[in-house]
Amino acid sequence: MADVRKMLASLYEERARIEDAILNLEALADGRGKRRGRPPKWLVEARERQAKATPAAKVQKKKKA
Repeated sequence: MADVRKMLASLYEERARIEDAILNLEALADGRGKRRGRPPKWLVEARERQAKATPAAKVQKKKKA
C-alpha cells in the first residue's frame, strides 16, 4: 500500500510540473504581442491538439471586417 502512495505522490508532482510547463508555453505563445500574418505551424498544430483534447476549449477565429 505504501508503494501505491509513493507512486501517487510522484504522479501528482509530475502533473504539477507538466501543468507549469504548459502554462509557461502558453504564456510564451500569447505574450509576444500581436503578430501579423499567419501563425506558425507549430502553434496551429498545438491549438488543434488542445481543441481535440478538451472539447470545451474552442479556438475562436476573428472575422475580417
